[in-house]
Amino acid sequence: MKKNTLTQSGVVLLATGLSIMLLGVAADSLHIGSPGFELRQLAIVIVGGIVMLSGLRKLLFPSQTKLDGVLLAIYFLGLLFMGIEPRSFEVSTKKYFLTVGAVSLNKDFIINILGFLPFSYLMVSYLLDNNRLRKISAVALTLLAGTSISLSLEMIQYVIPGRTSSLSDWILNSLGTFLGVCFYLLTAR
Repeated sequence: MKKNTLTQSGVVLLATGLSIMLLGVAADSLHIGSPGFELRQLAIVIVGGIVMLSGLRKLLFPSQTKLDGVLLAIYFLGLLFMGIEPRSFEVSTKKYFLTVGAVSLNKDFIINILGFLPFSYLMVSYLLDNNRLRKISAVALTLLAGTSISLSLEMIQYVIPGRTSSLSDWILNSLGTFLGVCFYLLTAR
């Protein structure tokens, strides 16, 4: 990639990561209603941090593309952890994450899309920046990996106490994977 494109991509990633951290933790604190810093909030900070590190890598170390692979591996482990973490059987009374006027956004809708967006961005970035594959192959492999990982997590959640698997979660995770690839392709122009 050209230096100008790397700079633009790095700035976008820094802003996105910081937004994920600030908005995610603030919204989750409002949803949980407790002032303590919980495991979910830590996961949100880590996700935002990884996206920010990816942006910093593009700004400060444009030739060190192998760092994207390390960030991808860390993010993948985080996805696995969050996907198989047992939950309590308590039913939340707060069903919606955000309500503006007549529009209510379900918390799972947002989390499932945003969970896989950085993963697919990092994966396609790693595959293309390291000249591992052609663009079409990298995009196809990333989409296949994202949907397969999501499907595997949904099947595993079926047997984990307190977790439920659903087709809508898989579809939203796959949509997040697609949007992450699109986001990379737009910022890589």
